Amino acid sequence: MVTQSQITDLIAGTLSTRPVKLTDISQAGGITKYRILSEIWQKHKMKLTGGNKIEFDLDYIPNDSTQASSLYDEDKISVNNTLTTGELPFRFIKQHWAYDVRESFLNGKPEQIINVIENRRRKSLIGAHIFAEDKGWGFTPATDSENMFGLQNFIVPKTGAAEDVGYNSALPTGYSTIAGIDPTVATRWKSGTGIYSAFTSADLVWKLYEMFYMLGYAPPVQSSMVSNQKPQYMLATTLDVINNLNQMVEGKAYQTAKTNKVSLFDGVVTYKGVLFEAVDKLTQVDRALTTQEMPIFVIDWTTWKFYHFNKNIINETPPTNKNTGSHNTFAGWLDIMGNFACTDITRNGCLTKATS
Repeated sequence: MVTQSQITDLIAGTLSTRPVKLTDISQAGGITKYRILSEIWQKHKMKLTGGNKIEFDLDYIPNDSTQASSLYDEDKISVNNTLTTGELPFRFIKQHWAYDVRESFLNGKPEQIINVIENRRRKSLIGAHIFAEDKGWGFTPATDSENMFGLQNFIVPKTGAAEDVGYNSALPTGYSTIAGIDPTVATRWKSGTGIYSAFTSADLVWKLYEMFYMLGYAPPVQSSMVSNQKPQYMLATTLDVINNLNQMVEGKAYQTAKTNKVSLFDGVVTYKGVLFEAVDKLTQVDRALTTQEMPIFVIDWTTWKFYHFNKNIINETPPTNKNTGSHNTFAGWLDIMGNFACTDITRNGCLTKATS
């Protein structure tokens, strides 16, 4: 019979040669079902930082020193500070997998033991996807000091009567800033908003056009439709919005102008080539409301980053029975320290349906 010390050495030795990589996290749950980690948890979007908080620079105003001139006039000098600093707190995620030394598979061959352990380890990574998906599409209240920030800590939907598209987002409930930046001072620091009344060409479709124009979107046909490349833009919404769009389009191209087109093909709805994608979390939250808001989040994924503290991003602790509550139970841990951030909320927005 294999001794516990041999099992521990086997598992620890094997895992040390197979460190957790970003691809393990971003691919464990699939590339379509769980979007938050698969979109943001990529090498070029990971930013190493230090100190006791996360900071990032925002170039939020233009330099307005350009002026007309005449012969022999005096120079008028002004110093414009066009930068400000965003701030976010560090947050922590921990996940674990475990085994009991009395389990039958531990009497098997070394490769059998490792296969079972690797499966449990991989399932814990899928658990990270589910956790991040739930938190990432939501809103972390100011009173919550544990969870990472969600999408709606940066993109703040508006509710109420129908309203034109514009940069009119408010502060998140309970906060005096957005990522440490006061939009009443840095007036450019707002996301796009708009409130539509009906799923029609004159209303919703036109407001989509205005939102794309305002945010500066110039989307090509989504590369994901013809390859495995990730698209830059996403229209994140609910199943009920997708259903209404399907009914609106009714199997044919629905357009009012060549530049203003919603299309349906085999159940897939697009606007100017950008996919409408139903998000489980958004659907669940919206259906729980007395009056559904039918949100459509317009997202530019290039503006979303993950700021982390440790150079390795993920710290992995080999299995130990310390603090497990049982001398027979061993647990391995993965720890992540950081937070999600949108470094340019002006490239993102949200349309909602009128509730009054």
